[in-house]
Amino acid sequence: MDDQIREILDQLNIVIDNSIIETGSNANGYYRKWADGTLECWGTKDLGTFDSNTPWGSLYVTPIFVLVYPATFTFIDDVNVSPKITTFQGGVTYFLGYIADTSATNMLSFKQFYLIRPDSKTNYSATIGFYAIGRWKA
Repeated sequence: MDDQIREILDQLNIVIDNSIIETGSNANGYYRKWADGTLECWGTKDLGTFDSNTPWGSLYVTPIFVLVYPATFTFIDDVNVSPKITTFQGGVTYFLGYIADTSATNMLSFKQFYLIRPDSKTNYSATIGFYAIGRWKA
């Protein structure tokens, strides 16, 4: 009987260690903190109207956009950003580029990004969707 009780208590501790302890939202998006230190952030960002006419080799880039997370990470494991063009001009879509500190050991430096096109265009508008996962505590 004692072994069964210990096993049940061990399983309860696993559930408690992996429970959600805080959720929230602000102007920068949504977040979820887990008891084990995991942090998830997600949302959308309206990039407004912009041009893609700055040459970069044989491509063209937009101005740099800054992503602000809705909660503070101590370490970021992964970031996914997807652009959605809301003003469509031609059959070519944007590709995502980002500016990060290449000497960094994690994705904390992923805060600045730009969109890339093979041709020059003006007066675009877009939103991006993002999802980041990492740690809020060590």
